[in-house]
Parts: sequence; C-alpha cells; structure tokens
Amino acid sequence: MKGFSRCAALFAVIVWTAVMTGCGTTPAAPAYEEEGKLELVRVFPVESARPVEPSGLCLYQGVLYSVSDKSDGTVYRISFGNGTARMEPHIRFDPPRGAGPMDFEGITVDDEGNFYLASETHARILRVTPEGEAQWHFGSVWEAGRAAGMFKVPNAYVEGITIMGDGNFLLAAERQPRGLIEVDGRTGEVAQAQVMNQTRFSRRLSILRRPDWTDLYNYDGEVFALFRNANMVVRLERDEEGNFSESDDAWGFRHVEESGEFRYDDLRYGKAEGLAIDERYFYIILDNNRRPRAVDRSDRRPLLFVFRNPLLAAAENVSVAAGDPSARESGTAVTASSR
Repeated sequence: MKGFSRCAALFAVIVWTAVMTGCGTTPAAPAYEEEGKLELVRVFPVESARPVEPSGLCLYQGVLYSVSDKSDGTVYRISFGNGTARMEPHIRFDPPRGAGPMDFEGITVDDEGNFYLASETHARILRVTPEGEAQWHFGSVWEAGRAAGMFKVPNAYVEGITIMGDGNFLLAAERQPRGLIEVDGRTGEVAQAQVMNQTRFSRRLSILRRPDWTDLYNYDGEVFALFRNANMVVRLERDEEGNFSESDDAWGFRHVEESGEFRYDDLRYGKAEGLAIDERYFYIILDNNRRPRAVDRSDRRPLLFVFRNPLLAAAENVSVAAGDPSARESGTAVTASSR
C-alpha cells in the first residue's frame, strides 16, 4: 500500500510538471464546444527591427498601431508585406522625466491622432501627440482601483484602454481580480471602479487560468473586451446604473490560437494582448513572451490574427481601403472610425 501511495504521488507530480511547463500534449484549457467561433481570414507573423512584445492595438485612419511593454518611448505602426506584419516606429518620444519603466499595456487614439498609452507600472495614462510630445493625462487610478478591490497581484494592474463615445476613458484591470475603471475625459476624476471577476464563461477556464481582461475596444458605441485566458472577445453591456457585465455576444478563437499550426510551446495561459475592430475584421495580436512555436522552435515571432467581423460580415457596400489583408498583403483594412 505504501508503494502504491508513493507511485500515485510520483504520478501526480509528473502530471503537474507537464501542465506547468506546457510539455507533451497536456492542454492548459478544457475541451468544449465553442458555439461562437471567429472565422479566420489571415495570419501574419509579426516582425520588427528588434524583438518586440506587442501590448494593445488601435486603428487610426485605416492603419493599425501598437505599443510594446518592453519599449518605453515608441508608438509602433503596423504595415503588411511579404506575408508578414511589420511593427515599425511611428512616433518616438521621451517619457516624463523621472518616470522610470513605463510598461505600456494598452493604446487608444482620438480623432486628432493623439495616442493615449496605459502604463501598468504607474496605473496612469500617457498622452502622446503626433509631434511626439508626451505628458501625463490626468493622475493615477491606483488609489481608486485599490479602494475598489483591484490591483492586488503584481504585474496584473492596468492592461487595456479605450476612449468611449462620451470622451471618457475606460481602463481594464487585468486579473485577480479583473475590473474596469472609468475616467472622466474632461476632469480626470475616476467616475467608476468596478470589479468584474465573475464570468459566465467559467467553463472555458482551466485551474491555472483566471478571469482576465487584456484589452478593450470601442466599436460603433459598444465596448468589446479581450478575454485572454478564455481565448474570447466579449461584448460588454451596461445597465441603467452604469455597471458593466458580459453580454451573450462572445466569440472564441482558441480553435486558431491553439491549433497545431499556430500554437506556441506553452499553453498554460492565453497570449492575446491587443484587440482592434473595424467594419470587416477583428484584429487580435499575440504576445508570446518570446516563446517558440510548437511546430518550429526557431520561430519566436508574435502573430497577428485577422478574423472576419461577426457583427457585419454579411453587410454590403462596405468601403474597403487599398490594403485589405484578405485581398493582398500590403496595408491594413477598412478605414476605422473607432478606437
């Protein structure tokens, strides 16, 4: 009996080690029927002059932009060609003096082309003008987030940002617990801080994966959230009191991200870090933390997925810019009015 117990314990350790390291074929997430799957249009490996780890996406005048949590002074423009998406410096800027590491985890843009970057280390918004002038846009949301019960776990603070239709900013608290913080776009005051750790999609999570948000996007007056650990995009709805909740509108992409062709060698957690939406497509960019892909361990590039927009996929007479990625490999897609 003692021998059996020792064997059982050893087996448990082996299984746990396989799960934690992503070895073998042990999945990190449960199997399920995914009722709302995004339809893949194109996949682009992401290249740059030096390795980047993309964090966030936004669209401005039909062009995709991103930031990297490892680059404190650059807004990147994403262009397409030769079957790849290339992140190239668009604006270089100097962070505020004495700020230290910024750890940018989200990006959004206004109608004048000013970018707003979410700094995780400061729990604060940095405004970057088209000319490269950078300054803090209001104060930190750290105290408001902590008072509401967020920001309890290191490296799980502010993780996404979008501008809503009324000009207010909406920030995502990443996890443990996840939540949303609304900042008044005129005064900088925190209008609302809401923990959102409950999810109707818990069946899509393994024991290692916690509810999280990694990006937000305002499209056509609706807020969409990137639920990384469930490999989903979820539309958020708001009640009369202003509280957000997950709606029934949700679409999964695990069938693509964790497919044999595209998956990375570590499946413990999801990797989607940026979301942008236009009339034809959902754009989702991965931060693989320099992990190799399972089918080619020499390939450590992030991936950009282009999915058909499930909301308007059947719409007619949609104006398409010159760089529709479903048609050719240069440029991006349709001109976007959202961010």
